[in-house]
Amino acid sequence: MSGGWDLSGWDTYDLGKRTLRRCDPARPVLVDMEKALPPGVGRPPMAHQKIYISAAGLYLRYWMPGRQHGWIQASTSRWWAMVSVDARSSNERSRVTLPLLVAHEHLVLDTPENREKHGIYRPPPWITTQG
Repeated sequence: MSGGWDLSGWDTYDLGKRTLRRCDPARPVLVDMEKALPPGVGRPPMAHQKIYISAAGLYLRYWMPGRQHGWIQASTSRWWAMVSVDARSSNERSRVTLPLLVAHEHLVLDTPENREKHGIYRPPPWITTQG
């Protein structure tokens, strides 16, 4: 499984039950980063912030495209979406893939309607247009 997820041994069914459901291939989703990450992570830059932080720091938007690799069940019975989100620095010179566990209410399928609803106009890098 790609996207930073090492799931060695999760495909065995302990006690006859599955606690992992893979999405193969990974399905495109939009993630509400404000809800998926700890409070304050996606806040706009502060007015008196150092310029190098504004230019080279991790750039997060409120809604970001990602890929869902599966669902995993916690010991509390709750199912979590296993999602990878590609992020970059503000100046686009650095990139990172963030593996996240996201509650189902903080993601939606990546469709043109949902992109418009959440203000995402640039397609993710894994979607190419034929010209």
